Amino acid sequence: MDNKIVTFIVPAYNAERYLNKCLSSFLLSERVREEIEVIIVNDGSNDATREIGEKYSTAFPGLFILIDKENGGHGSAINVASSSARGRYMKVVDADDWVDTENLEQYISDLRQSSADVVITHFHTAHVVSGKKTAIKTSGVQFGKTYSMAEFMGLGKGALSCCMFHGITYRTAFYRSCGLLLSEKISYEDQEYCTLPFIYIKTVLFLDLFLYEYLIGSVDQSMSDANQVARAWQLEHVFWKILGEYKNSEPVSTAVSQYILYKLAETLQNYYVTMLIRNKDRKKGRKEAARLRDESAKSLPTLKPLAVFRYRLLLAMHCLHISPGHLETAKRSRLYTWLRMAVR
Repeated sequence: MDNKIVTFIVPAYNAERYLNKCLSSFLLSERVREEIEVIIVNDGSNDATREIGEKYSTAFPGLFILIDKENGGHGSAINVASSSARGRYMKVVDADDWVDTENLEQYISDLRQSSADVVITHFHTAHVVSGKKTAIKTSGVQFGKTYSMAEFMGLGKGALSCCMFHGITYRTAFYRSCGLLLSEKISYEDQEYCTLPFIYIKTVLFLDLFLYEYLIGSVDQSMSDANQVARAWQLEHVFWKILGEYKNSEPVSTAVSQYILYKLAETLQNYYVTMLIRNKDRKKGRKEAARLRDESAKSLPTLKPLAVFRYRLLLAMHCLHISPGHLETAKRSRLYTWLRMAVR
């Protein structure tokens, strides 16, 4: 893998509005540039995405690499780039997001000393309109310490806070050893990315730094209620893929089971929110939520205790005609935070 410490993978589809900001955030001192590579995957864009990527790969040939491919979705871009990554570690950064340049050097320095299968860092959300940043931060852990999977799952709920797409860095050789191919031409495959490798993970390292800056509130993200309802089948596809991979991997350790069941319950919750809160066809929404509740409990009975309270809570909100807007407001309340922690 040459002398590269980390490969950043940037899936880019019609990203001309954001890509310059994303790619420029990787420009550090020349010494650090020699230890990273940024693979820009132009996923069949029909705007200026390719031209922007080519500009960076031409100006900084040892740092930026441009890959052109037919459109296959976010997952396909990761599949292609992860197979050619030269860094000891790999991290995906979406084209409308960016990294904290000031913390990048410390991040690379920490990775030089690491052999953990997965490294977890804090991240910010940044609202596209207001510019407001919100810190998503791991708590209840000893930073810089490498934990076994069993130790990790014994740390408490705060250790799970950043076990998301934006907080995860994988050791490249480990990720490849999982033999994972993400679902293509669908949304929500990031749930596969931050869940399935944990079936095989042996060691986890937490770093006390913010690296990923996650843009929210953009119309380009197509996160309207109607779009989420229309794509609910994709979320269900991801749910069943994770559940199937987990069942096929049994027996696994207690710690792995705890993590996968937690992630499956989170995915079910997202489906329930879509059907019970965002779906304007209330009757159909109730029917679909109940169907997946029953089918999932039948397929994996151990999941039911973790998911039942989430379902009942969202069904109650549905019966009270809680709107998506009200739900977003509620998410900022202390009661919602308490409930979220209680059901993990």
